[in-house]
Amino acid sequence: MNRQDFQRNFSNSYFGFRDLELIKNGLSNSGIPTADVDLSPGLVFPCTGPVIDGGKILVKCIVKARTSKNYNIYRLWVCPWIDDLDENPNLFWTGVPRGQMVQLADTCIYTRRISARDTPRGYCPRFTSHTLYGDDLITDERRLNSSSYETVWNVYNPTNYDYYTAINMLNDGALVTCAIGTHVALGLMPGKKNIQIYYKGRGSIGYVNSSTRTPCLHRDLCTYNVRELIHKLTGLNPVEV
Repeated sequence: MNRQDFQRNFSNSYFGFRDLELIKNGLSNSGIPTADVDLSPGLVFPCTGPVIDGGKILVKCIVKARTSKNYNIYRLWVCPWIDDLDENPNLFWTGVPRGQMVQLADTCIYTRRISARDTPRGYCPRFTSHTLYGDDLITDERRLNSSSYETVWNVYNPTNYDYYTAINMLNDGALVTCAIGTHVALGLMPGKKNIQIYYKGRGSIGYVNSSTRTPCLHRDLCTYNVRELIHKLTGLNPVEV
């Protein structure tokens, strides 16, 4: 990809970058302390907005760091780019799911790509709609959207919980909503005593029986494929209600 195409394709959208050493060296050379930055192996760093500055290419990169109070912050950092890195599929990743349940620090947001005549490559917040779950149970500053740095980071670094782990975390109040698959989440809902089951950005399609932990699905909202997906994620046969 030549420089002009690279700049045009990702001026308003993100691509994933996997070269941990380049990120680490770039942070050090910029004078940014790396001790608190998450540089775990296997991470994908979302990058956007490449600009040509003389003979150099610079991109904006989201990094995740821990504060002195031990919570996560997400920073946008301008880092140098090396020619031809975008030709290496092991380092350069433009693909993202068309729809995805994204786990945030305390809840989930479902992102879905909006069809457009000339949609940019990669993840583009401008062409992404979203559903934020549990917004009645979180503070205003935690009401994130599809363009928030935390959302973008977790699009490229998704977290899914085991079914029983998710139930325990919700019962303990550790989270408001837990993703258990690419399209499925469990969550709390005001006025409902049972944990709710969410699917693909919709409202509740069922609930978890608090005694048996069996998934109970509303028969008028679920297809055969949805029931099979819930069975695969939970290991239990869902009950129609």
